[in-house]
Amino acid sequence: MEYTNKSTENFRLRTVILSILLLLLSALFLVCIESTDRAYDNDLWFHLQYGKHYTENHTWSIEHSVYSWTPATRQWDYITWIGSTAIYLVYKYISPDAVMLIPFIVLVCVLIVYILFLRSIAQPYSFITMSIFFIAACYFYLPVVKPADLTILLFSVCIAIYYSCRHNRNRLYWAYPPLFLLWVNTHGGFIFGMFFLICAFSLDLCFDWKKRMLQSNRTYLLGFGTALFVSILVLGINPDGFGYFVGLYREITHSEGLDPAKYINEFTDLWSKMNPSVTLNPGAVGTSWIGVFMLGSYALLALLGIKKGRSLDLTSIFLLTIFFIMGMKVYRLLTFFCLIWTFSISWFITTKRPVLSLGKLAFVTLAFACYFIGNQANNFLLGGDTFHPFKHNIDFIYPTKAVDIIKQYKLPGEIIHDYGTGGYLIWWLYPEYKVFADPRGGPYRQDVLEDCFSLQRASTIADLKTILHKYPQAKTAIFSLVLRNLSQLFMQLPDWRLVYFDQAAVIFVKTDALHERIPVDMSPQRFARLNHPLVLYNLFFMYRSINSEDSARLIRKYFETNVSSYYLYKNSYLELMDLSLPKSGSKTDEKT
Repeated sequence: MEYTNKSTENFRLRTVILSILLLLLSALFLVCIESTDRAYDNDLWFHLQYGKHYTENHTWSIEHSVYSWTPATRQWDYITWIGSTAIYLVYKYISPDAVMLIPFIVLVCVLIVYILFLRSIAQPYSFITMSIFFIAACYFYLPVVKPADLTILLFSVCIAIYYSCRHNRNRLYWAYPPLFLLWVNTHGGFIFGMFFLICAFSLDLCFDWKKRMLQSNRTYLLGFGTALFVSILVLGINPDGFGYFVGLYREITHSEGLDPAKYINEFTDLWSKMNPSVTLNPGAVGTSWIGVFMLGSYALLALLGIKKGRSLDLTSIFLLTIFFIMGMKVYRLLTFFCLIWTFSISWFITTKRPVLSLGKLAFVTLAFACYFIGNQANNFLLGGDTFHPFKHNIDFIYPTKAVDIIKQYKLPGEIIHDYGTGGYLIWWLYPEYKVFADPRGGPYRQDVLEDCFSLQRASTIADLKTILHKYPQAKTAIFSLVLRNLSQLFMQLPDWRLVYFDQAAVIFVKTDALHERIPVDMSPQRFARLNHPLVLYNLFFMYRSINSEDSARLIRKYFETNVSSYYLYKNSYLELMDLSLPKSGSKTDEKT
């Protein structure tokens, strides 16, 4: 008896120690993912403006064309009044920093949904399941602030309910109607959740009919089908009713607008990124292969399961294949595939006939999780960034100070700018200024969007003059510092003058609209503490463009001192800067 009690105590002690270790490891992985995969999205700012409109006017509809001075008359079918309002309320009543943490909070909520799902199917919170989650989280985590974050969470709930119902034959599927009522008014991603359920129900029905199991599963299929039908009906409860589906069809097929795959990275075809000799971006190559790895891992487990006497889960195989094809075709849809893989493979290993011993499975999944997290961290370091969890410095990305200059000196409109900058301008300058075009895309005529992207890609003076000639009312130009070639072209126009630039943006004003010199600081000493390699690199060539050689040399010194030695391209960029500088002599800075 004494021996038994001692064994029980030792078992409990080991369990507590392992639980604490797993909890700490999970927390570390969460912070690592948040820090190494951070990004910014220009959609945030128009969602804040939309949320402000919905809140102050107590409405769920909006006129999309009022924010632009260019033609924007097409009725855009875009419903995010719950999502945009939620973001705005966090911004208004908590803080802007809290808004930037929304993606991480959603990630934690998805983890909670996953753990609850594991409990519902009697699967333990273990190294195996957590490794599976964090492998996928490296790729389904959406580190940008917009209602699409909530779609990630709601899609996770959708999948969790489905597999829980399949496992337990419970009636949790009746949560779908209220879920989709919320979802349809939050973000257009609900259509992929509905597509998932329709495919899942149809496949279950077909395979049960094939196996002659319809009678035994009649109650489950009837309840699931009824709940799904009611969910489809509640989708009509939105500002546009069922007409919303027509608008979504137009957006998906691009029947009335530009194909975003040509201009926006999140619509990239991943099949084209699989060859490292063609795609020079290691991160893009790794992302393009992750879907292949996940699908292959499920296929391998399925084959091992057949060897152990298990039957194939054909529904999951078909769902994974369908969403894999979609995700490889459109990068932003890979998120849905990764989520389905997470829940389906976790459900698959819940069986009395495991395909691998728990020890081997735990070792393999933990090793893969560490590899993928480590790969993300490695790309982060090679990209020249530093480890600052939960710190979001938007001054590096958005034209915060440039907008202050526009407002302070009342620079003339109408403003012409690049596509991404338009989102920030909607929030900070409306209604005093309206935008040329912005990341909403949908409300604008195709010719306006083409001109906006052509402005960004202008390579000659003739290209730039062609666009400016079409919009003679434009008196102020503001665009991202990244568009170095555009800055150099504007400097060659005698009727435009550079009035300001910083680490994020550049401002030009037409000379006939500028009545006095703007007394702003454009010295290089402003950037003495910057350590972002690409920003410093762009600043170097900005000073070279305005013939400030001494300033360029100082920026080069900041680059050499401040940029991390782990940055993969540090020496290459230093060599390029050295080649740009004269080998001897030094010119005195000319006043801008």
